[in-house]
Amino acid sequence: MDILEHLNPIELPKYVRRIRELIAPDGFALINSPMIGNDDVFGLAFDPYLPEWRQAEEDRFWRHMDCDAKGWPMHGHLVWASPRWWEKLFIEEGLVRDRRLERHVQLLLKDFFEQFPGRRSLFLLRHVDHEPDIAAVEKRLTARIGEALSAP
Repeated sequence: MDILEHLNPIELPKYVRRIRELIAPDGFALINSPMIGNDDVFGLAFDPYLPEWRQAEEDRFWRHMDCDAKGWPMHGHLVWASPRWWEKLFIEEGLVRDRRLERHVQLLLKDFFEQFPGRRSLFLLRHVDHEPDIAAVEKRLTARIGEALSAP
């Protein structure tokens, strides 16, 4: 959660390949990163507020960074991009979003996301060649997220 946007953008494919290596063949990775713009699953978590972002192509890395008055990247973010750009990066490295399961997570965490809308920008990734048993995974997600939400 909130790691990839702080890494060197040139090295991101290498890091994503390592994530793919760490995921079991039937496993998943939950990735959260500030994704700028609209998405078909989580909607709008962050508005593309820089004019350069609004004009940029969604599937390309954005070269304009939001910086503070001293020129430092805001929040330490070195990557500012749309959900489509992130998705393309993951696909190129053998990971695909599971939108069905993402929608389930969005539903389970609806109240949390209403309080913290920026956290909605998440992907649930799996190996491209893995087709999960959706009902079984949804059941496990419901149980685990329920446990986490009810923990003191």
